[in-house]
Amino acid sequence: MVPASSENRLMSICLLASFPVLNLAGPTSRLLWPSWFQCVRSDLNSSNAGLESSILTSGHPGRDATLLTDSPHSISNPASESATAAMTILIHHLHVSQSERIPWLCEELGLPYDLKLYSRAPLLAPPEYKALHPAGSAPTIQDGDLTMAESGAIVTYLCHKHAGGRLFLGPADPEYPHFLYWFHWVNGTFTPALARAMGLASSGQTGPMADMTRARVAGGLAAMDARLRDNEYLGGKEFSAADIMAVFPVTTMRYFYSLDLSPYENILRWLKTVSQREAYQRAMKKCEPDMELCLGAEPPELFAAMRR
Repeated sequence: MVPASSENRLMSICLLASFPVLNLAGPTSRLLWPSWFQCVRSDLNSSNAGLESSILTSGHPGRDATLLTDSPHSISNPASESATAAMTILIHHLHVSQSERIPWLCEELGLPYDLKLYSRAPLLAPPEYKALHPAGSAPTIQDGDLTMAESGAIVTYLCHKHAGGRLFLGPADPEYPHFLYWFHWVNGTFTPALARAMGLASSGQTGPMADMTRARVAGGLAAMDARLRDNEYLGGKEFSAADIMAVFPVTTMRYFYSLDLSPYENILRWLKTVSQREAYQRAMKKCEPDMELCLGAEPPELFAAMRR
């Protein structure tokens, strides 16, 4: 491959960092679909386990689901359709992206869902993903006639629309302001700082801007670590949607930008706690079965495209 100029490389990496799904190719041939597409079905109904579809096996949160690679559009299952007709959540998951939050959320809430998996092609997402929503970003879900993007919006919607507000602290809770802050801090402050740092590092940029960006990332980690020093979770004593939002940038996103968490013992303790939750383990097994989880202090090896 011919290396891009530093300017073009910086632009490309910054676009990747904000996780839009860019259209890098023309329409994908049907013959190529199995190379980037899989479908996992997960729902709560197991009463008709013997009525297996030749296309898809019924599952539910907490049980393994069958991978589908030969029929991208066939996601229905006669054995479970009646149980999920009133609510069918379809999660479009781009591999190694922040859309991992949504299967985890559904597993925590016990919500039935369908999961379509899209591989990066080779680094960004295929055009089929971009076409799902005008934002062209991961995650994207479909709930009946509704198509929605944006992690925070999706998490808020699912918790309140389908789970009675579970995993959200209410206004009467003393920790409510802190919960709100950390829930929005992740994608409003910390992830954009990581994105800028990632772009600058990958393009070899140095100078005051790079120094300021690295300091902002370190300051964010220090603030998060301080919050977790006296609190088991970001929302206080209870696990909440704020924790689901915050795990990705200090775990999977480290495949794009190297973060050493050694100085942040409280973040590491918190990561150990949340990663041991059965819902997290089930979700990651379904949406990232081949990815090594980044839960320790040492950063993983960066994706080849992110190395200088």
